[in-house]
Amino acid sequence: MTGEITLRGHVLPVGGIRDKILAAHRAGLKVVIIPKRNEKDLIDIAKKVLNELQIIKVETIDEVLHVALTAPEVKPYALLPRRKRSPSRRHRPLRTSLYSRIARSSPAG
Repeated sequence: MTGEITLRGHVLPVGGIRDKILAAHRAGLKVVIIPKRNEKDLIDIAKKVLNELQIIKVETIDEVLHVALTAPEVKPYALLPRRKRSPSRRHRPLRTSLYSRIARSSPAG
């Protein structure tokens, strides 16, 4: 979601929609919420990017909250695939202990 709201709950247009949508696409997001008044800015974005994103246009904060807080069929965190660590990073022994580093760095005396 990007935008500003009034005290009465209306979503105002913002600048830089093209850059924000491209950044969301690069980050792997699937749903983007934008102000309805910024719909004209979508012309500048490649069709490939628009096809891969679900762009929701909103006019009021009620619509934003409904979309943002009711996530359809989201996988629980525990069921997401875990990234495998490389074997070289798994159990790397410390070369020097913290105490010996402190002892070497402190002045003698």
